[in-house]
Amino acid sequence: MKAVLVALTVLPLLGALLSLLPGRRIAPAASVTVGVACLGLALALVPAASKGPVALSFLRADAISVVFVLGTCLLGCAWVSYRCP
Repeated sequence: MKAVLVALTVLPLLGALLSLLPGRRIAPAASVTVGVACLGLALALVPAASKGPVALSFLRADAISVVFVLGTCLLGCAWVSYRCP
């Protein structure tokens, strides 16, 4: 589950960097892919965090923080799917 914490941190940064590439044709696909992937990772984090905190250095997820991560990912995924045709 520590890899999930790292992926939830790194994937949005990679999506933003891909969106900055010249041509901008990859930006909508990258945004939707990263949004759906982060939502899936947040859902995968729920069972592990319900049993106890998951921590890696300064990254930490417990039961209450996973609720906020899940809500943020759901809102982000909904916004991206609405904005990207």
